[in-house]
Amino acid sequence: MRWLFLRGRMERHKECAYTSLDNCDDTWEELFASVVADEDTGKVLYSNGHRRAYYRDNFCVEWIHKFSNYSGKEPDIIVARGGFKEYVPLLKDFPKAYKVYYGANHGCIPADGIKYDLVLCDSEEQKVKAEKHGYRAELFIKPASHIFEPHERSKKYDVCFVALCPEDARKNVKWVYQTKPKGLKMLQLGRNPKKLRVPNNVTIKHIDKASMPKAINKCKVLIAPYKSEDSCPRVIPEALACGVPVIALKSCQFWRDRYPVEVCSKDYFWDFVRLAAIGEHRDTRKLYEEKLSIPVAAQHLRGLIDR
Repeated sequence: MRWLFLRGRMERHKECAYTSLDNCDDTWEELFASVVADEDTGKVLYSNGHRRAYYRDNFCVEWIHKFSNYSGKEPDIIVARGGFKEYVPLLKDFPKAYKVYYGANHGCIPADGIKYDLVLCDSEEQKVKAEKHGYRAELFIKPASHIFEPHERSKKYDVCFVALCPEDARKNVKWVYQTKPKGLKMLQLGRNPKKLRVPNNVTIKHIDKASMPKAINKCKVLIAPYKSEDSCPRVIPEALACGVPVIALKSCQFWRDRYPVEVCSKDYFWDFVRLAAIGEHRDTRKLYEEKLSIPVAAQHLRGLIDR
């Protein structure tokens, strides 16, 4: 079986110039490599470049100038990540291929005119919406890169809050700043906001992805106070993979039955956070390995397509 994974336009060539799965920290490349069985062939395709790297004899990552320039063999299965319009010429060139769509966030429903055989969704709400549009829709597991794992570090902060762009309304940064109890020491991973006053007990650090696991491991709990437009933020599985519990607002969309995350309303949010920061909690790393790891996610995705 031939797999083709469309990954989007690559802007950060130096950061993503991996040569093997061992030094790769891109979750999607790791997941796609696990999906491709020994008897299959698979390729992850980016645009805006000229490069090819083989991770295995039957799996490679390739950059081409435009997706419309692709001239490879017809794939049996195409997985389109992101819903970019640049994919359309390529998708139309292979009408017989089984087509899978994953858009997330506001792009959870295809809007490119392509008839997809399967639409992957982050939440029940998205699944219902996709089915109303006539698609076969299934809930999807979003794992974390292998670099996210527990570290034996002292817990310097009570709370970890990831908001790379504080001006992004989906992150609810303003609400967090206005309501966060003074007694909780917070590490915010992101940039300093331009228009909001940062509380005294909030430390902001702008770090690269490779430094994220150590930063998360310095915290007792990670919060996901995001609005519904932010669909299954990747920091949720990343924190769980680090063994750090997660508290989410009800507005945050993700597969509730799959992710071992505490969910509550704004009225009780900080009470839940306090309890998580001072009390014992479930072994989230073990739960992550059982429910959300890359091997589990790969098996789940193959099962959805095999059906």
